[in-house]
Amino acid sequence: MSPHGLQQQGVALITAVMVVAFASTIGAALMVQQNLAVHRSSNLFAQDQAWWYLVGMEQWATTLLDRDREDNQSDHLGEAWAQPIDFLPVDEGALSGRLLDLQGRFNLRSLVKDGVVVEARRTQFLRLLRGIEDIPPGRADDIATAVVDWMDADTEPGYPGGAEDGVYLSRTPPYRTPNAPMESLSELFIINGIDPKIYVALLPHVALHPGDHKINVNTATAPALLSLSEDMSLAQVDGIISKREQAPYENVDTFITDELLAGMALSSDDLSTQTQYFLAEASANIGHVRLSYVSLLERAHPAKTRVIAHSRNTL
Repeated sequence: MSPHGLQQQGVALITAVMVVAFASTIGAALMVQQNLAVHRSSNLFAQDQAWWYLVGMEQWATTLLDRDREDNQSDHLGEAWAQPIDFLPVDEGALSGRLLDLQGRFNLRSLVKDGVVVEARRTQFLRLLRGIEDIPPGRADDIATAVVDWMDADTEPGYPGGAEDGVYLSRTPPYRTPNAPMESLSELFIINGIDPKIYVALLPHVALHPGDHKINVNTATAPALLSLSEDMSLAQVDGIISKREQAPYENVDTFITDELLAGMALSSDDLSTQTQYFLAEASANIGHVRLSYVSLLERAHPAKTRVIAHSRNTL
């Protein structure tokens, strides 16, 4: 064969190899795209499935609270609603969730009414802050003032530790105080003087709900109980918590007249043994998808429990 013929065969062979390589590349790319499409479809299906599981858990929580109200006249931590669900197996995954009594905490919205600070509530909030172990005592006054400044209507910083627009506009990025009631506890994270450690320490003892300020003495955290009176001691709080574990208080009178609180002046207007506002937290792990869901629930007698707000993240 002539050199020219050999050259043509060589070119043809190279062309054939290139065509095969090109086809293989396209085939591999198509397979990758197909696998991605399958996984994407699978994740979308799992996400929808997880979402409806969480909606179902929200409805289950309202039903549980309605039944509890029919069976009991007081709310305490020994009841069925207060027991968390750590692992509930379902198709392709598992669910978890819990109900939190928001009236076992301090309602931050009670600090300000119609744009004006409520001094009695500010004093109570200060006692709560001083009762939280991980908050330095010297920081309590500044934090209380900064939280009030965040919500009150005026633009003058309070003392001590107050912060209004002048402080927040100097930050990067700059922002202003809302001068309105808090909408989410996550706002605490950007209030002057509240660092991550203080935020984490404070979160279990505060709440936001539209109701009055009554604290349920059967579910109140230790700092919430300390906030009830300047005369309340840690020993008394430990005694209350121990006693209510054995026999929850049936009504406010049995709490006020408890021998542990002899000589202490407590207002029944600030106390309760029933709860109207709860927070439902739920998570769904379906396949490779994880979704969280939070609901603010109101249980008003004799009406059925209703959902006030819900979110996929936090309230």
